[in-house]
Amino acid sequence: MSLEKKIKSTVLQKIGHLILGRYRPSLIIQVSVIIGFISWLILVFGHLITFFSVTLFPKLEQSNIIRDAYNRVGYVQYGFRNTVQLLFVHSTFQIVVYLLALIGLILIWRQKNSGFVIYTLSLIGSILVSFFLMHVGYLIAEISIFKYFLLIGNIVYFGIGYFLFYRQKISLV
Repeated sequence: MSLEKKIKSTVLQKIGHLILGRYRPSLIIQVSVIIGFISWLILVFGHLITFFSVTLFPKLEQSNIIRDAYNRVGYVQYGFRNTVQLLFVHSTFQIVVYLLALIGLILIWRQKNSGFVIYTLSLIGSILVSFFLMHVGYLIAEISIFKYFLLIGNIVYFGIGYFLFYRQKISLV
């Protein structure tokens, strides 16, 4: 009887195993999640920049001038009363929604069918949050066609993926 050697893993490897699990999914799921993660990075990056710029500009020397400029542009173009506060609330909601989308991607990687639902619903939620908080004028002017293609493409792709790979057959017997 021999003792098995236990392979030591680093802290980073332990965190990776905790998040992604020990087993890799099929190649199609790996590629889908990697493309979804790249899309997620592109979509969340703008909201992170907005969040940090709105929260950090009061520390600047001429913060009142910047706040007035934000509010003037928001009022003239979109009719917003307090643009800075609205941008803060919007970017905070979007970051939370995209964190849910990231959880959905992790669950897809771990081959849980709830990941597809969480991911697609969070992307739909992202559009709805923007629509209800910022209204249609903001959606048309400030969100690029590329981001709409990313959002709609991911919603359709992962929605179809759910129905193809994980739908359960209902038996009438």
